[in-house]
Formats: sequence, C-alpha cells, structure tokens
Amino acid sequence: MMEILRGSPALSAFRINKLLARFQAARLPVHTIYASMSILLTSMRR
Repeated sequence: MMEILRGSPALSAFRINKLLARFQAARLPVHTIYASMSILLTSMRR
C-alpha cells in the first residue's frame, strides 16, 4: 500500500519572483508557480 502526503511549499517567495521574472523575460505565458514537497509512504506487510 502506498500513501502520498503533501508537505510544505517547496519554493520561497524570493525564488517564485525570480522564476516569474525569467519566464516573463522569455515571453512565456506563466502567471503563477506552486510546488510542494511530497512524502511517499509504503507499507510492506507480510
């Protein structure tokens, strides 16, 4: 059995703003970014 737990945000506000600036400079239609940590749990019962 596998369970996926969602963790805290992976990007700081500084990193998000820096990435958005790069995307805008490249003329990419990106307006928001979100990334989070994930924890995968597996159970191996016998």
